[in-house]
Amino acid sequence: ARQEIIEKLSFNEYSAPNYLTDASLKQQTLASNSGIKSSSNRVLDFALQQFNQNRFEVAEFYLKKVLVKFPSNPTAMKLLPWAYFYQKQYDKALTTFKRTKALYRKNPEPSIGMGWCYFALRRYQRAIEQ
Repeated sequence: ARQEIIEKLSFNEYSAPNYLTDASLKQQTLASNSGIKSSSNRVLDFALQQFNQNRFEVAEFYLKKVLVKFPSNPTAMKLLPWAYFYQKQYDKALTTFKRTKALYRKNPEPSIGMGWCYFALRRYQRAIEQ
């Protein structure tokens, strides 16, 4: 279910859109990180694998590890808030989505994530505004 694209959103109770780990994102990840050392690519690949296997706590750890070395890594920045979200750490996810939105203003994904966080926090009006 996590491999659906944004046009085919799937909704469960407090479940965000499941388009973040499709094959195109993985290809985009490898292309966007081609300048990063292979060891960091392995760490990011492992984080993606853990995310895909719903091991969000482990994915969170490795995504943070990538961001320590490469603070502007777009894939890690986009996936970290979802790892928080799926662990039901909605406040942390919301804060991280806001940071990501500030860096990637043209990308709608952080706004969608913020909407889901507000929904999970039962702040429905704010969810609608996103």
